[in-house]
Amino acid sequence: MSSATPHIAILGGGVTGLSAAFHLARLHPNARITLLEKQPRLGGWLRSERVEVEDVDGRKASILLETGPRTFRANAKPVVELVNLLKLQSHVVTALRSSPAARNRFLHVSPTPGLQALPSSVLSLFTSPLSSLLLGAVVKETFGVANRPEGLQDESVDAFFTRRFGEQFARVMGSALVHGIYGADSRKLSVRAAFPSMWAAEEVGRGSVVWGEMGPPDRRAGPSALPVAPDAPLPSPPSRTTSDASPDLPPPPLVTPHCYSASRHVILRVPGHALNGLADTATVSHHH
Repeated sequence: MSSATPHIAILGGGVTGLSAAFHLARLHPNARITLLEKQPRLGGWLRSERVEVEDVDGRKASILLETGPRTFRANAKPVVELVNLLKLQSHVVTALRSSPAARNRFLHVSPTPGLQALPSSVLSLFTSPLSSLLLGAVVKETFGVANRPEGLQDESVDAFFTRRFGEQFARVMGSALVHGIYGADSRKLSVRAAFPSMWAAEEVGRGSVVWGEMGPPDRRAGPSALPVAPDAPLPSPPSRTTSDASPDLPPPPLVTPHCYSASRHVILRVPGHALNGLADTATVSHHH
């Protein structure tokens, strides 16, 4: 391989690792890109499984189960851009905001049996069994004092919701929100990584997330997004790019220091705990 040809190693074959490999291949068609994933499958948290079920009357049906995220919003511009670039428009199933699929959300709150519908309108907010929890938390947050510790740069989603909305809200609503979106533990997920707009809203609202979200449009918090480029040309697949996503390649290797220490650039798309011990044993050459 020529010294002028960059070698980029991407650690992690989840959706962010795969997206990084795709965009790097477009931006640097002559680069050699190696995607490293220790699991026997790609996709990370995204995983679909179709199962056959049968009821007591013998009627059969096929159900698609998602163990990770099931939907994405149309305002998620980087995702929309990726859908267009990969020409997946015909595979997208849309749902209007007014449709039952978009409005109806259910939650199991122990020890109450069964599922409880989450409020989907102002009226249902006052009639829902969850109204006391939700209204109490919102009022507490709106009129509570600013309580972010000085110098705090980040915290878990659970700690953030507990601090601003109360412990019960964090345990019930915050945990369900994180499980539904990320399939993760709210006590271990960074609020600045998962919900950056909420963190920013607290700053804009001078300590209140609610006031920050209700502020003037030019001051409202919100994540920046990449521009959508549905008509951007796709380059031909680079001949020197390697990726474990290809079925013609051998199974992905385990991530070891030897795998990535020879790479000039390394992109980490794995949880921090997965790197534990690797940094101490890897030999990294510094290029100036």
